Amino acid sequence: MAALYIERIAEVLDDPSTAKEFAGEYAVKKDLLNKYYWDAEDGFYYDIEEATGDFVKVRTPAVYWAMLAEVPGRKQAARLVEYAQDENEFGGQYPWPSVSRSDKDYNGKVGDYWRGGVWLPLAYMSTKALETYGYHDVAHENACRLLAQMSETYKTFAPHSIWECYSPSAARPGQRVDGENLTLVAQDFCGWSALGPISLFIENVLGFYNIDATARLVEWHKTGWGEQGIRNLRFGDVQTDIVADGDTVRVVSDKEYVLKVNGKKYRVKAGTQTFTLK
Repeated sequence: MAALYIERIAEVLDDPSTAKEFAGEYAVKKDLLNKYYWDAEDGFYYDIEEATGDFVKVRTPAVYWAMLAEVPGRKQAARLVEYAQDENEFGGQYPWPSVSRSDKDYNGKVGDYWRGGVWLPLAYMSTKALETYGYHDVAHENACRLLAQMSETYKTFAPHSIWECYSPSAARPGQRVDGENLTLVAQDFCGWSALGPISLFIENVLGFYNIDATARLVEWHKTGWGEQGIRNLRFGDVQTDIVADGDTVRVVSDKEYVLKVNGKKYRVKAGTQTFTLK
């Protein structure tokens, strides 16, 4: 993924030599991953044993780093998406446990940190991987479930806080196993868990998944027909309200930009305007 984005940065900076170097690096790594690490039978990328080359069949959401790096083809990506929806893997009411629910070391009761705990940076990365291949509906569904868990935990569990990680089976914080004792994970943990109520909420629950100040572009994956949207959105030098009610979108902006709703482009002018979605 680093090579892919260094290549793209170099292209923007008009540095073809660096772009070519890292395009080559990316191609080599992508080929290695698909040749040696992809298990066609399971439809999953696994680590491999160095000595034997055998797959280490422990499934975690870390596999979605490969998807975020645009390594799998479309059919491979579709297999990985199935795991994101499977309640016995990474889906279900409490999505994105840090190890598959089918794994022998999965701790479904408390999570025990990385043996099932739901970690927001891992969930966020995996959600962005789904977006990369256009699976916005799956990203939306899992984000809604995860935010519902965080909200319910905040309301019902004392102390009322944002937690380091969450249980894979209930609306409560995760816990660590320490011998015969259980210890709550750290509270007031907005270092990364704020990715949920801020980033996932705006980008995947509301659906404003791409806000690009350099291109003056907002892309919105709009779901449902009730009143929904965002007010006082700032990107670059633009401040705007985007609020839909049914198939009518009312936009207020102080600058021009392009609004893209479910793939359809609308040119926003300074002032107030209304668009009827098609």
